[in-house]
Amino acid sequence: MDTVPGIKLKDVSKAFSKKFAGSSSVKDGLKGKEIIIQGDHMEDVAEMIVSKFNVAGSNVFLDFDGQFVAFG
Repeated sequence: MDTVPGIKLKDVSKAFSKKFAGSSSVKDGLKGKEIIIQGDHMEDVAEMIVSKFNVAGSNVFLDFDGQFVAFG
């Protein structure tokens, strides 16, 4: 997840942990900071990013076997 003005990745990670009842953490990835979420919640996480954090769906991408597809 790239940085979004006004949103702290640590706060997003905590919200994911609470919503999906699992582990979630912020780590350094190959392309910057990443939020790692335990379990298979890809589409639910995308929906939460759009609805709770007011990020446009066209700015949220899902990785389907290396193919990135816009959520909205």
